[in-house]
Amino acid sequence: MPSAKHQDPQLLLARNNPSFLAKDFPIICSLLRSSSRKLFKRSLPTSPKKKVEHRTSRPTTVYEPSPLKQDLVTKLSELGVAGYPARVLTALIENPGASASQLCKLTGIPDSKIYQALDDLERKWNLIHVSRGNPSMYRALDPDQIVDSLKKNAEREHVEKLKTLASVKRSIEPLAKRAATPGELEIAYIVKGKPNVIQRLRSAIEDSKKQILFLTFDKDLLEAVHPALLEARARKVKVRSAVTPELVETAETMGHVKELICKCNLLLSDDSKLVTVSNWGSDKCHAIVSDDPVMTTIAREYYDNPKCCC
Repeated sequence: MPSAKHQDPQLLLARNNPSFLAKDFPIICSLLRSSSRKLFKRSLPTSPKKKVEHRTSRPTTVYEPSPLKQDLVTKLSELGVAGYPARVLTALIENPGASASQLCKLTGIPDSKIYQALDDLERKWNLIHVSRGNPSMYRALDPDQIVDSLKKNAEREHVEKLKTLASVKRSIEPLAKRAATPGELEIAYIVKGKPNVIQRLRSAIEDSKKQILFLTFDKDLLEAVHPALLEARARKVKVRSAVTPELVETAETMGHVKELICKCNLLLSDDSKLVTVSNWGSDKCHAIVSDDPVMTTIAREYYDNPKCCC
């Protein structure tokens, strides 16, 4: 029961005043309930409110280049320095002497990618200078040096493209020639067994009129056709060969020699008849004989490619 101190004034009046009638009893009950609820609410202990911590995410670096920087990045991309390297070079031009971590902040490039971009700028394009240390510091070359390096790179690419165009032309011409004479029958057949393969190679050498191209890495195969190649040279047929280092001494007696890097055995006579030999050292030895222009062109390019013959 609530003490008099906390009771509602109207309830005290109802208890002490005998003039209250029975009809007022419901009102008295309502007052009692109201008074009890108020006291109960006051008596409950209040728990301290927990402080809610609002964590803010760390600000991330956003790469927002100015129009001038973006124009430079675009032009560098047209010259082959594209993507991350272009952004790094632009940042170094404006901020000389920066570390990799500083460049990450300046460009927004993740640290897992920044070192590859810096390595390309230094080794591939020669556009920056590196002071090794802990940390290493990176600096863009002078504007004239940057332009000179880009010019040299563009000239190298131009020369490579011209070589590719020449190769494309050599591949197109036989196809166009074949299309102009659709009645011709392409010949490509297989010769099996060492004796038959040797006979086919010697026949191609004897039929040659102008030049012979011979590639081999097998000593026995070279010895099998060596006499025929010497006879062809005596007939003023130009003999060019590519062999592995241990066969160079023998091959030099026939004419000009290159070192063979890729293992293959083939003979091309007058740029028109091709004999390719496979499995020479086994009982499955066979050769493919063809006068297809595309295949003969590929054989010539194989000899001219420094990755195959040098």
